[in-house]
Amino acid sequence: MYTIPMALFETFQYHITISSAFARQRFLCSAEYCGGVCHGACCKGETIVLLTRQEAKDLKAKDRGLPIQGRVLMVHGRCPLLLPNGHCKYHGTNLKPFVCNTLPFRLNKQHKLILDNRWMQRKCRVRQRCDGGQPAYKAFRSAFIQIFGERLSEFIESHFDNGGGDITIPVPKESMEVLIWQRKVINDILRFGYTETVEKLSGGK
Repeated sequence: MYTIPMALFETFQYHITISSAFARQRFLCSAEYCGGVCHGACCKGETIVLLTRQEAKDLKAKDRGLPIQGRVLMVHGRCPLLLPNGHCKYHGTNLKPFVCNTLPFRLNKQHKLILDNRWMQRKCRVRQRCDGGQPAYKAFRSAFIQIFGERLSEFIESHFDNGGGDITIPVPKESMEVLIWQRKVINDILRFGYTETVEKLSGGK
């Protein structure tokens, strides 16, 4: 089992606590489920995809037809990157946006990684006293890889496999900055409204 070197806690400026209660929520989000049942339901609806400035630049260069305005990819009923099999067009590549890779996790104001409440309501979440699915830390392991890297993700999975509770993990500055920015956008939507916040982001702010 990989043990986290203490030097990482001293080297990394930021740390995140992962909620074990949320990490153990079970989901049916396998490739088969996405392709045969939900067809990428989480990528549909009237919403936006948040982009870092570099992501917006890279996606524009790759696909000039994408409806990117400032720091958002506009979604009108269906994300333009959604394929018929329920996966992202850029799944498994560095072009898939950070906030998409890290779904359904988000950072709360106590710097704890929790599940977005919208995902707690989705049909793919396995309710209590029901069978099936995988715990979120396995079903969405790619989110931990995006945030913490491969080796720390292995440690996190082993920790929860062995019955561990909440755990604090060092996190790269780049990951933390995007997670904090994402949380700020969510707070801005609640405070100022969806339209005003999207207009601001569309201007690249």
